[in-house]
Amino acid sequence: MGDEREQLRAKRHSSSPWRSVALPVLRVQILRPRRRHGWCRVRFNALPVAGAMTMLAFIPFGIDRLPRDPRLRCVEVGAAPLRLNSESVPADAMPLATGDHAARVAAAVGWLEAQCGDYAPLRRQFITTYFRVLAARVEARREELAARLKPYDGLYAPEDYLWSALRPLPRGWVPVGDGYLPADVVFWDGERATAIELGARDTERHRALLAAGVAAHRIEPTTLPDELLPMPPFETLPSSPFRRRVPDFG
Repeated sequence: MGDEREQLRAKRHSSSPWRSVALPVLRVQILRPRRRHGWCRVRFNALPVAGAMTMLAFIPFGIDRLPRDPRLRCVEVGAAPLRLNSESVPADAMPLATGDHAARVAAAVGWLEAQCGDYAPLRRQFITTYFRVLAARVEARREELAARLKPYDGLYAPEDYLWSALRPLPRGWVPVGDGYLPADVVFWDGERATAIELGARDTERHRALLAAGVAAHRIEPTTLPDELLPMPPFETLPSSPFRRRVPDFG
């Protein structure tokens, strides 16, 4: 009887999506891959100790339904904010005039709008609104940013800091428990996901996000309150997502 109980306990433990590992300074929870999801997520609940490991997650985006393997189109996030310049944009989204800031912004807007879906006017309006708000925020601090860049003798311009802003993930899926919940747009600030639902009407999807403890907000696509998505700390030097990947000849 004792052996049967041990076997049952072991079976129940192995089928659970979570496994807890006790370490001297960390409590580590590992979400195991499951066949029906085809994904894995590693979460570390860490004490503030130097060198401690942080949380990693995969956020699918640009899709209305999750495929068998959501990692086919996802971004990996961790302790750093997911910024517009965290990854290079695809080569086919590069503008011909790479040194033209307006052309780069137009290319980024087009690239993100393409992830919104075939018929998604509210999401597309939000992307346009978001970049308009970002430009206004950078302009409001132009003198401060120009002074910061003065030692570099024109190599950078204040508007280059626009790419330090958080990157929107249209049709993003927020990791919740052992699954995902969809949202119109998802942002990652280095600590948590923020979900944006667009439109005036309350929806069951928005209620599900709130019930799961997600920081979810319902707004009009043409407005973006300053307190909702504050600009993350500017980087020491600005960088652009329009950079060519160096091929690996190794």
